[in-house]
Amino acid sequence: MEASRKSISSVALTFGLVTGLVMILYNLVLYVFEATTNQYLSYVSYAILLIGMFLAIKFYRDKEAGGTLSYGQGIGLGTLLALFASLLSGIFTFILYKYIDPQAIEPMIQAAREKMYQQGLEGEQLDQSMAITKQFMQPHWMALSGIFYTTLIGLLLSLVVSVFLKRTK
Repeated sequence: MEASRKSISSVALTFGLVTGLVMILYNLVLYVFEATTNQYLSYVSYAILLIGMFLAIKFYRDKEAGGTLSYGQGIGLGTLLALFASLLSGIFTFILYKYIDPQAIEPMIQAAREKMYQQGLEGEQLDQSMAITKQFMQPHWMALSGIFYTTLIGLLLSLVVSVFLKRTK
């Protein structure tokens, strides 16, 4: 009896949820060690996404698609995986900053102020920029922008990963 093939969307969902959970665990570590404002450490989340994407596309190609994978399939799977992972991560972000620790946003706002000041903004310009920044440093905006940007980065990463993992008959 031949095993049924999993669809691209089911593989993306499974690997996306696992990748999203790993990203949440990593973000929890950053939160516990008060390193959420460290921009370089935040890039590790994209490395986690890249690894999850690579594993998912390779799994689909080798185990579900009989060793073949088109470029489009790889892009679709990778982007869908990023969407699922970012949705899970976005929900976590919203809950964390809305209900668990709303004051955790303040250090991020201060880091943004410091960065703007270092870039030469002062006085009225700095105040106007900070007013806009504070509007977008709300839990719902942080979650939505995280979902959007992580999915976009996922699309870009899947363009690259799919080049290396595509295989035709």
